[in-house]
Amino acid sequence: MAKTLGCALLLSLLPAALGQLNIAAHIVGKKYFGTATNEFQFTDTRYRAELNNTLDFGILTPANSMKWDSTEAVQGQFTFDAAEEVVHQAQRHGQMMRGHNCVWHSQLPDWVSDGGFDKATLLQIVDTHCSTVVGHFRNQIWDVVNEPFNEDGTFRESVFYNTTGTDYIESALRAARRADPKAKLYINDYNIEGTGAKSDGMYNLVKSLKKKGVPIDGIGVQGHLIVGSVPTTIEANLRKFATLGVEIALTELDIRMDLPVTQDKLEQQKKDYQNVIAACRNVPACIGVTIWDWTDKYSWVPGVFAGQGSPLPWDENYQKKPAYAGIMEGFLILSSPSKCYTEIMEIIPEDEYDQELKVTFVPELYLQRRIWVLNVLRQESVTRVLDVGCGEGQFLLPLSQPAPWLAPPPPSVLPPSPPQSEQPHESSHTKNTTDEIPNLHISHLHGLDISKYDLEFAARETAPQKSTPEDKYSFFQPQLRWEELEVKLWDGGLEVINEEFVDIECIVSTEVIEHLPPEIFPAFAPMLLGVYHPKLLLITTPSYTYNARFTAPNAPRSARRGYPDPTERTDRIFRHHDHKFEWTIEEFRAWCEDTAKDWGYEVEMSGVGRSAEPDPWNREEELGEASFVACFRKSATKADSERESQGRDTIEKLTLPRKQHELYVTHNHPTHPSAQKPKSLDEIASMVVKKMDEYHDAFIRLEEIWFWSEVSTLCGGWIEILIRAVEEGDDLKLLKEGEDGVSRSMWRIQRVGGANPPDSSWPQEGETSLDYIPPEWEPEEEETEGSYQESFAGDGDISWNNSELDTEDEERHGWSNAFNQLKENDGWGWESADDAEDNEAGKHAPESGKHSTGWASKDLNTGWDGDVREQMS
Repeated sequence: MAKTLGCALLLSLLPAALGQLNIAAHIVGKKYFGTATNEFQFTDTRYRAELNNTLDFGILTPANSMKWDSTEAVQGQFTFDAAEEVVHQAQRHGQMMRGHNCVWHSQLPDWVSDGGFDKATLLQIVDTHCSTVVGHFRNQIWDVVNEPFNEDGTFRESVFYNTTGTDYIESALRAARRADPKAKLYINDYNIEGTGAKSDGMYNLVKSLKKKGVPIDGIGVQGHLIVGSVPTTIEANLRKFATLGVEIALTELDIRMDLPVTQDKLEQQKKDYQNVIAACRNVPACIGVTIWDWTDKYSWVPGVFAGQGSPLPWDENYQKKPAYAGIMEGFLILSSPSKCYTEIMEIIPEDEYDQELKVTFVPELYLQRRIWVLNVLRQESVTRVLDVGCGEGQFLLPLSQPAPWLAPPPPSVLPPSPPQSEQPHESSHTKNTTDEIPNLHISHLHGLDISKYDLEFAARETAPQKSTPEDKYSFFQPQLRWEELEVKLWDGGLEVINEEFVDIECIVSTEVIEHLPPEIFPAFAPMLLGVYHPKLLLITTPSYTYNARFTAPNAPRSARRGYPDPTERTDRIFRHHDHKFEWTIEEFRAWCEDTAKDWGYEVEMSGVGRSAEPDPWNREEELGEASFVACFRKSATKADSERESQGRDTIEKLTLPRKQHELYVTHNHPTHPSAQKPKSLDEIASMVVKKMDEYHDAFIRLEEIWFWSEVSTLCGGWIEILIRAVEEGDDLKLLKEGEDGVSRSMWRIQRVGGANPPDSSWPQEGETSLDYIPPEWEPEEEETEGSYQESFAGDGDISWNNSELDTEDEERHGWSNAFNQLKENDGWGWESADDAEDNEAGKHAPESGKHSTGWASKDLNTGWDGDVREQMS
């Protein structure tokens, strides 16, 4: 039986996904979007509220407090008080930290700049300073050396260069690595955004350092730019840096303009931000973006560049400027839909058009497929998954992330609370209160792939992160795990039976089936639906029907770019050189219906991926979506034993290789010792009061306080117990805000009788007085704009529980793998076709070239459906 599956939930996810900056960065595989800050700005309460918002900012950089004059003003006397204010701000909210900086020609104390030291002494001073500062703030990303170049690419004259030549750079990097082997070490400079002499100087320096074995992990590209004068070669330059095998980050981005501000300048600034962000977004080695503070109120620009200002995404009154939308579009839209639409409309009459059309998918096609799969897994509460063709683990990674809390506790742990008529809302335990998007609670995760090279990366991505005594000082905090997870990765093909997969709950096969050779394809359904007979099978595959969208209706065959059918069974042009077939809408439907009937399944068919640009010939309904998706759900029409017997018989009759699967690695993720061991409600409420008073918070989001490990561990991993403790606490009040008070992501906790500003308005900058709030005080209603916004689970790549800080020895167990950047590799197996990234949809494939992967050299090919680097099986 077949029926059409709607995509309403997928569409409902997109507004949240497109909503905030750090989320957008994570969606496209970046590690963070963040901001610089200064500790003296924390007295501005409104400023601090946005700075706390991890949906926008996932990393903080101290603009000044880690520089030499702040940390070692007197030789040998180190002071970290100011820097630690920023550190504690980041720790409290689970944000990463970027250390800035160890060695710079500016902001030096006189004893360094005027000390008259000889070379050996000065190198020892550099060594001591770097090792002490980096060793104090462990596991950060560090701008070890800052601004070593002149504009012509020669080395800047400074007390360090004039005395030691370039040896101080090597000395600083080696000292930093010795002090903290886990730290990421960067060299940072400005005016190296585009190609030119200065960027060539940076390239040559890093190349020479790597050749000598000097530790260097990344290049920091500052990005202090001017509206209307942004280099057009940023992406090309970042790609050149990436060939060195290092990370790249935009570290100090702002785009200033001549004053006064006009709407035209703001619109140009928006375009400039979009182009810069898109350049980073398109280069896998570019791991993230930091802006140099976030509001014009605290920008450094007006004090340095007379007559210029307004460089940041928020204005002086904390209102978002068009630049904010430009950043979002830079992450999520590779080309301007309006521009593409204009170019398309110019082709009429259609019989004169002999070129390929531009097509844009928002978000990109691989993301839409991933969102669809994860949505089904959530709605079906799947716990055991097999990813057929797991590749480098891009899909395994979000599945292996721990849920932020356990499923609701049984009544034996938390009985339903009695109704309280005086409360305006029902108790959270008598009303169906849920998250916006259900959490995944995966217990067993299998990945199958034919490439050991890809499995090596997948093994790293899914491994549990070991904690060490130093982790309490770390800014890449592992996540608390409340449930056990077993991950097994297997080396082998899908045509060979693996007994461990029999009766698996769900199998995922994204962009795999079209790569199967003719002799392997007949094993697909018998193996997956017969031998293994899962509850669910999720499939995605390209639509051949949609390929017509890339050309005009009557365009000649030469206009359609792509690859002839390699099997020579048809005269079709495919999207990728290794596709053995691509189905039309009718062919896909027929295969799905026949397969479901043969193996006793029901199937729901739909599609994802429509162009952001309207089709000039109104073919949207005719052509459908770019990718087919199908959910096979087991029915009661056939017994599992019958399916399995039929499948084994079919496989046995096929003449196929019989190399057994090899278990590549097993990862066991243990639970935290406190999981399912809650303390008393009074103890939990007391801890909430303590934390709110410690930070002078009268209000805090429920989900934010959950991610303090001191709170969540007392609850044993059950957020419902935290809710009950707040509801029954004498000094706390639960405010169930949002539509109907149902969504927990909008709930806040009010501290009654604590310290808070005297009214509901924001304090003025510098105002630190806090008044006592009487228990009967009721806050006025405030505008929600600019306040906390509901959390978003995205497509599973974003985890919100990064703020836990290990404070007790017995808590140094049960940690999970922290969210890492999706690894990029220039040669992918067909198994990883689902998660191909960084190619503008609609662009035809370039010629194949050789690119080093760090493991082997493989062909790189780009498909023009929004996928790249699919590789033959």
